[in-house]
Amino acid sequence: MKKLLLLTAVLVFVLCACGRHRAAAPAATPVESTVGSDPASKATQAIVEKWIAAYQDRDAKGLLALYSDDVVWNECSTDPCYHEGLTELKGDVPSSYGFGNPGFKVEAQSYFVTNAGQKAVVQTLYTDPNTQSVNAPSVTVLQIKDGKITSETWYSAAMP
Repeated sequence: MKKLLLLTAVLVFVLCACGRHRAAAPAATPVESTVGSDPASKATQAIVEKWIAAYQDRDAKGLLALYSDDVVWNECSTDPCYHEGLTELKGDVPSSYGFGNPGFKVEAQSYFVTNAGQKAVVQTLYTDPNTQSVNAPSVTVLQIKDGKITSETWYSAAMP
């Protein structure tokens, strides 16, 4: 388990270090992406784009609509990981996850979708003044099944 956590942490730091840090892109500007040409990858790309837009627009309802009924949301920037399901997310996303905080933002820098569209990895800069995390490099792994996000796992270099 510790080897997996260490490997994941190294992956997060490498992906964050390799990303280009550029000024925040307006919502209409596409985020740099790598996506296969197969239909499943394109379908996952559409979900990732909606996920990014929900964060940019602080659209809690839109974000929650992307999740499956059995979604597992994970924050793994600390050990042990923190987990929530859809019931908790419905209560937490509109307020606790920054959507009600004017300084909160998640800026997508880039993403890639795996072959056959089962997973996507999104590189972001995370800012939440309530936690004193400002432009913290983060990586989120989304697992997609039947057009819904079934798992969302966050890794960040500077989350408290």
